[in-house]
Amino acid sequence: MRGGGHTQGLRRLAAIGLEAVASVGPLWLHREILFILHQRRLGNFRHPKTFNEKLNWRIIYDRRELLQFSCDKLYTKGLAAKQDIRSPRVLWSGTDLAELTKLELPARWVLKPNHGSGRLHFGQGPVTDLPLLRAATQGWLESSGPERHGEWAYKQARHLLLLEEMLGDGDNTPALYNFYVFDGKPLFIGAIGPQPVNFTTWRHSRGAPWPPAGTAIRYYTSAWEPLPVRENGVPLAPEEAEPAALSSMTEAARRLGRGFDFMRVDLNCADGEVYFGELTPYDNGCFRRLEPSSFDLELGSHWTLPDLGR
Repeated sequence: MRGGGHTQGLRRLAAIGLEAVASVGPLWLHREILFILHQRRLGNFRHPKTFNEKLNWRIIYDRRELLQFSCDKLYTKGLAAKQDIRSPRVLWSGTDLAELTKLELPARWVLKPNHGSGRLHFGQGPVTDLPLLRAATQGWLESSGPERHGEWAYKQARHLLLLEEMLGDGDNTPALYNFYVFDGKPLFIGAIGPQPVNFTTWRHSRGAPWPPAGTAIRYYTSAWEPLPVRENGVPLAPEEAEPAALSSMTEAARRLGRGFDFMRVDLNCADGEVYFGELTPYDNGCFRRLEPSSFDLELGSHWTLPDLGR
């Protein structure tokens, strides 16, 4: 046991050292080091074949106007509205949390950064403890993690906070469906079931990831055929019955993903209604290790990268 712990400690120190080198090196080196740490192999970013390699190609090279505002949540809500696709109501946006103390807020709400990913603060009723809310969201208006890892579109998003209505039954988040859309065709779906919300825990959190680390996911084909694909060794989520709103969600994903060579379109389903969540051009920054690796290659085979010229 002591030997195993010592080995793990050395691996952790090595990882910290590599991340330190990545933070000061050129972007291609930064991404290669992150790829080695998370995918446990070298990546081929000049001639990528797998999905995760192509994500890194996009991060390193792709600066097209098409992607520029794809990580700005307010902007993409506007895109969804133009397609007559509903989004959770935005109750407030801004940079000064003190403004929230003057608002009549619903029984349950969600606060998130406009320019970040995976940070949520769940709240209840009026804001009465402003110092606590400021502590829970400390640093949220600064550069996000994706920005620091070179995900260009996040750098273009406005640094704001959004407060939205909370969907679901009040105790759980609604089911989340990540549609993998290639050239306007939704081909695969990652499904995460409703997640319980402990308001006391989340009130005191500081940008804890959402969904929580270790959350089980199940992948399906567009025809809702379950796939034996795991992420980072996390056990598979149980198979779900085909959602009643699958055709509506698929059509929404098709419309929102139109024009992109690849886009992950995130949708929620609450009380039978479809709601737009966000666009995700970088799919967790390639930090997801897909097992079996053949699925990584399968996803990549559907993605035809654009010709950026020289």
